[in-house]
Amino acid sequence: MTCDELELLLPEGADDPAVQAHLAQCASCLQSAEVLAAAAQPPLSPSEKAKLGGLSSAVQSQWVRLQHRRGRVQQVLGLAVAAALGAVIASGVMWKLNPARPAPQPLAVEPRAQPQVLVVLEDASPLAADDESSFEVSWPSLNEEGDVL
Repeated sequence: MTCDELELLLPEGADDPAVQAHLAQCASCLQSAEVLAAAAQPPLSPSEKAKLGGLSSAVQSQWVRLQHRRGRVQQVLGLAVAAALGAVIASGVMWKLNPARPAPQPLAVEPRAQPQVLVVLEDASPLAADDESSFEVSWPSLNEEGDVL
């Protein structure tokens, strides 16, 4: 019997004489068998089997759905934690690569004299002539139906 064949038989066929003979000769397979035995759950007792058998199929399907939902929630939470951890690591790396630069010191600038502008408008200027400028301002009015005219 090869080690690969033994791995397929280990969970159920641990009592098989061929499996026991191979385990006596191969240390790595013996170690694998011990790990699988430690990880295996104990078999259900007769009272536990009776309790599970007495549940309706609706209750059993609801329990299965609840287990799937918990698995999805745990997966989403795991992804969120991984994303947050990645963001923290990335920001730390960016902080190390681009250290903060000191703030620039303001330059001492002497105030300059601002030129003063004087605008003189005469009454005869073309901008202020009344005959060339006429404005009409009207607000929109509504008819009886409420439409804009």
